[in-house]
Amino acid sequence: MRRLVWLMVLASGCALGPGEPMGTLEPSLTVRYAAEPGRDAGDGFHRLASDFQVRVTRAELSLGTVELVERSVSGGGGFDPAHPPPGYGLCHNGHCHADDGRLVSYEDIAAELGGGVQSRTVVALHGPEAMNLLADAGDNALTCAPDCVLSAAHVERIHVPVSQLHIEGAVRDGRESLRFTGTRPFSFDLTVPAGGVAPVLTAEVDVSVDRETAPVIHLALALELGPALFDRVDWAALAVQPDAIVLSSTQGTDAYAEVRTSLTERASLDASIERSFP
Repeated sequence: MRRLVWLMVLASGCALGPGEPMGTLEPSLTVRYAAEPGRDAGDGFHRLASDFQVRVTRAELSLGTVELVERSVSGGGGFDPAHPPPGYGLCHNGHCHADDGRLVSYEDIAAELGGGVQSRTVVALHGPEAMNLLADAGDNALTCAPDCVLSAAHVERIHVPVSQLHIEGAVRDGRESLRFTGTRPFSFDLTVPAGGVAPVLTAEVDVSVDRETAPVIHLALALELGPALFDRVDWAALAVQPDAIVLSSTQGTDAYAEVRTSLTERASLDASIERSFP
């Protein structure tokens, strides 16, 4: 899920003159775990689409390099996400599922076709490690690499890769005819190794960096996860063992893959933008 909130504030003044930077970026990030209305099942549990219920007691998130991307169209073969080429299946949220299991960006597929969409990273952002999703949502500082001074560009997309996500909690059955009894502890652990493919959340934006618009760009990213991540997990199949339920790349792998896919489909990423003069 992706949404864009667009706000523009223009204080009196004029754009920067020759020899001065085109713009500067002031980025921030909030993260939180929150349930959608109507999911409350009492005692801290939240209903899933499967009628199971989960209670999350720990949730920590780390991001990879966040990229503000400018895209351009080149000649050659085009790429239509609604009709992916051979070797690719479902296309959504900026990437396609390859037959070999990879998640491949639209830009990389277009390059394979010899044309289409090309992209350039305007600025890269880095955030803190192990952000607590259960704490009150507050601003986390984002740093720019190499700096927050921008040259002329037209940013159209923001890529937010998830490098680590660790969730702990408990699950129980919400039906009268129980599929398993009692409450089982569970954990989900996503850790992307160096060189691995991270799940990427995407926000579409429309930000021009030029001498005609207010040069200070205040970018507030808000990332929200919720119990919908676990809607498609077959908890009854996982609860046949008496131990805690573990979802990772080596245990409970089918359910782990379902949650990883839900991360790109059900997480909410908002980009709120304000502009001002120095």
